[in-house]
Amino acid sequence: MEEVEPMQRQGIQYLATVLLLGGAALAPQRVEAQCYEVSPKLTDICGQSSESAYISSQVMHLRVVAVPESSGTTHYLLYGYPNSLDVFKLSNPLAPTKVNSSPIRPAWYIDEGNHTDLTDHLKAMVVANGFPYAFAPLYSWGWDWFEVGSSPKFMNSGYHPKGSVKPGYVTAALLVADNTAYLIGQRLENSSADSAVKIYTVSTFTQSKWSAPRAASALTNYAVVEAGRSSDPAPFNTFSLSSTLAYLTWETGGKRFLLIRGGSQAVLVDVTDPVFPRSLRLVASSFNPGDPGASQVIVAPELFTGTWLIDAVRARLIVASTTEPKVSFFDASLPPSAGVPSFTRIGQPLAWLPAKPEKFSPYFAVGGDILYLGWSDDQRYVNLGSNTPQLLPEQEGITTLPRQCAYETLGGEKSADSAVFVRDGVHFIARNLNSSGEVLKISSSCLSTEPRPNLSVSGGSAGATCGGSGVKGFPGDTFTITNESAGEWVDAELYVTYPGTQQRQQLPANWTPTNKTYVWTAPLDGPTGTYKFDVRVFDQSGTWYDSWNAQYNTTQSVTICGDPEAKITYTPTAFLTGTPLSFSAEGSEGHPQNVGGPKFTWLFASPSVSEAPVKTTADSPSFTPTARGTYWAVLIAHYHHAGSDQLGNCGQIDKLDVQSFVNDQANWTTRYDACTAVSFDSQPFSVGAVSVTQNGSSAQPFQVSKPVNLSAPYKLGNGWNATFAWTVKNTSGTVLSPTATPASQAGPADSNVTGSIAASALPAGNYTVELSASARSGS
Repeated sequence: MEEVEPMQRQGIQYLATVLLLGGAALAPQRVEAQCYEVSPKLTDICGQSSESAYISSQVMHLRVVAVPESSGTTHYLLYGYPNSLDVFKLSNPLAPTKVNSSPIRPAWYIDEGNHTDLTDHLKAMVVANGFPYAFAPLYSWGWDWFEVGSSPKFMNSGYHPKGSVKPGYVTAALLVADNTAYLIGQRLENSSADSAVKIYTVSTFTQSKWSAPRAASALTNYAVVEAGRSSDPAPFNTFSLSSTLAYLTWETGGKRFLLIRGGSQAVLVDVTDPVFPRSLRLVASSFNPGDPGASQVIVAPELFTGTWLIDAVRARLIVASTTEPKVSFFDASLPPSAGVPSFTRIGQPLAWLPAKPEKFSPYFAVGGDILYLGWSDDQRYVNLGSNTPQLLPEQEGITTLPRQCAYETLGGEKSADSAVFVRDGVHFIARNLNSSGEVLKISSSCLSTEPRPNLSVSGGSAGATCGGSGVKGFPGDTFTITNESAGEWVDAELYVTYPGTQQRQQLPANWTPTNKTYVWTAPLDGPTGTYKFDVRVFDQSGTWYDSWNAQYNTTQSVTICGDPEAKITYTPTAFLTGTPLSFSAEGSEGHPQNVGGPKFTWLFASPSVSEAPVKTTADSPSFTPTARGTYWAVLIAHYHHAGSDQLGNCGQIDKLDVQSFVNDQANWTTRYDACTAVSFDSQPFSVGAVSVTQNGSSAQPFQVSKPVNLSAPYKLGNGWNATFAWTVKNTSGTVLSPTATPASQAGPADSNVTGSIAASALPAGNYTVELSASARSGS
């Protein structure tokens, strides 16, 4: 075998130091290396010996966010200083354009004495790709929203405290799902004393535009995560809310997860529907197996040896050790046979520096297939796209930072909080070097191109809750299967394994690198159970890679439940005698179907033995109750798959007509059927609560010199006549009888009866308002 020479380290050719002051685009600067290309410096204070330069212009945090604009998606770099930031447009990442003329400061300033300007108030901006607003933690100054784009600005709508607050605002998370943006954090609604983690609904995407995010005073729509409160179920009540929390979100197996870390504990939360978060597991470095809730605890001390990141592409938790220069990888995917990620170790830890520094607290960031790691004068870049994570080549000036700065006591040039982003398939790192900043491009030729098969599945039905793994649904449901394979592949095949079999069958997916989705419909006639989906991808040489191979193990599951429930909806919801009601079974779960026969069989049972029950097979029947009392609407929905019939509540109704209907085999098919029933009380007349107002307000006391308005809603059935009368009383008896409008009314009607107490008609005092209402049958 021919020996390959190792790549030689090469020097970097720097242009003159550049401090970007205007909005002009900078030309890219090339380095003598195959893997790396770097932009000019965006700012550079390395040559300045003044402490004031570092107080105002030391680079603290960099974040990159992709924002939708009329011309397409644009990447912006949020370039943070201790108390201000610049915004760069990255249309050409190697020639960034600054869009603001001078550093943008928060909308408010709170004087904290001599250390005000020495404090890093502007913490790392919280961003989500596709959302044009960033959450800006301002530490002891509260927090604000920041609008990202060609006219960036703080929105002055966040929490502005009257004085500095402790603990300050440092972390939060943004989650974008189903055209809605959610903010995850603590104490965000005007410094609430409640430290519970909440998921706030802050913005919606309508008419091709995101609404402005809710102000702090309007954060009233939120869900509370069960974690850290004494009232929360065990073991989640043991989680501590006192430390600064870290939030990680990712999607896997058709579900969306949130991991909240505080110290040596974390809570795993299902946020597939962010409005209804479900705490699933407590992840801890240790836990007493005899304590309450121990069965819902994942004990994994190796996870708490460092700081965390989520590799969302591969659903992996990355742990960067704070005791030695190593990173470890843990499985955060949703296994086909489990309901939660296992967080088991994947492979061996990766050593990214040859020796441990004396003091060590590394920076790291991940995006696409690149992991950035940095500490002091060293940086390393890891290719996560290879089947085993690999360090990219080292190079002087890129992976090592040799420059000495004039004010080295403040750190000089060193690794700091940076950001990794992908634009048009190319990986970049917005490099924060403490005294300067730049954008680094990583050549795609340096990344592994070997395919790695992977799938994701979404769809199904929320009502499908039977046992089984993966995404769940009913026969006839559709599921979107997406080819998530990494690397360079040219063709792919999709396979399905039916429940109870071992044979894979190919599906007509016709996948290409630009057409990666396939919609699969679960067979209406079954079988029910767990279907397994696999992908085989091919590279240009024709070599194939299979998801079922133990090296990848990325098989995805779909469980088809055989027990959909029948559902009845009806309008109107007020059951007035003599008023037609419209019923529908279209809300039934799954896909009712009866080949050669009706999808539904209905029974309407009267409260009167003299009134015969009504049977129909219409999809959406209409029924008019003609008697007073309790009626029953019974529905049997018919399906095309085999299964044990579901009686629901139909077998528990003590009414002869209903029992006869349920017991009559002629109303059931030989396939799966589901029954449900609802009762409704038919009454010809109803009156709501009396309302007493003055000038539109119910606040009392009222003024004698102004009229008082009386009102009450009522409903009246067809064939009935109602009469109304108002009286106003005090302790001596009736003192006034305002005219009722209407005084009488023939049904059907759905309106309000009103009255009025004229101005100065009563002396000051306490009164009782009564409405007398009665109805009689017109016959």
